[in-house]
Amino acid sequence: MVIVGSALAAIAVLALALAFIHGSRVDRLIGLLEARPARALPRARVAAALCGAAIASLGPLGLVGVPAGGYIGWVGVGFVRDRRERRRRAAIASGSRDVVEWLEALVASRVPGETALARICAEGVGEPAIDPVLRDVSRAYALGAPLYPALAGRSEAAGANALAALALELARARDLGRASLVAIRATRDALRGAERERLIADASTAEPRLALVLVLCYLPALMLAAIVPLFLGLVRSIAA
Repeated sequence: MVIVGSALAAIAVLALALAFIHGSRVDRLIGLLEARPARALPRARVAAALCGAAIASLGPLGLVGVPAGGYIGWVGVGFVRDRRERRRRAAIASGSRDVVEWLEALVASRVPGETALARICAEGVGEPAIDPVLRDVSRAYALGAPLYPALAGRSEAAGANALAALALELARARDLGRASLVAIRATRDALRGAERERLIADASTAEPRLALVLVLCYLPALMLAAIVPLFLGLVRSIAA
């Protein structure tokens, strides 16, 4: 059993080296999964499954726990990646909302829309997920590229679809001679509504999580602190 576990561990280490050949730190490795989902994720899942199987084979269950360990490793990589992807999308949505809020405030104070957007792109909004996009747009604008198409293209590439749609709508409003404040406020209201729905959805999951904490933490502590001593005292009194 030890020989089988050692062989599986060696295979797992080799698979990890092949799966993560482009990085050496944990953050860079996870970033590799996000940058190359089609190639790196299957290899990483295989490597994690082999690691889980190797660790399970060295445990008290021996080879019986190998399938469970492999399954946990296989599913765990996808779970971590999905969780990071959701966090990245939430950060992009937050940054897009900040851009729209600043843009609406500047345009409402009679700053021209293109001037206000160029200023926001140059200074950023303090969100690491969206600031690189804004910096790229600012550099492209400084080199002579049209502001709205540059923002639309880079926002769509980064996954900020609301910001890309707003840029196209602003370009259309400028070409037609319409006021840009109406489109900006419509996008702002849509982003606020999406954030409100997300918060309500998160709040709806709070009760099951609290119940899980109650079941896993407080009830066992209550059993050990009150019910078990009471039961032992009752047993002693009956035995006496």
